[in-house]
Amino acid sequence: MALAEAVRSGHVRAAGIDVFAKEPCTDSPLFELPQIVVTPHLGASTAEAQDRAGTDVAESVKLALAGKFVPDAVNVGAGRSARRWRRGWIWCANSVCLLVLFATSFRCRCRCRHAVS
Repeated sequence: MALAEAVRSGHVRAAGIDVFAKEPCTDSPLFELPQIVVTPHLGASTAEAQDRAGTDVAESVKLALAGKFVPDAVNVGAGRSARRWRRGWIWCANSVCLLVLFATSFRCRCRCRHAVS
């Protein structure tokens, strides 16, 4: 796995992983590295969370049927609304990077890599 190798080689100092491609993940080289925090993806594992997920889906359908931007849609287009929505995430990632940079004596370069879903 590329992330495990990057941590071992020192190119990445630490990482936090919340979601794996296949859930639940029971075997990964990431589990062996103390610099990596791995949490199970429990998104909607309670009755309350299931109810909320249903409400969120209903709201998304309502927005889509009205022809409005659906922020949690898979494969969000590159329209103006989508760019505005992504700007918030880019600002958040940049802020976290600055916090780490100023709070530690380590040289830091943050990169935001994710799939919008």
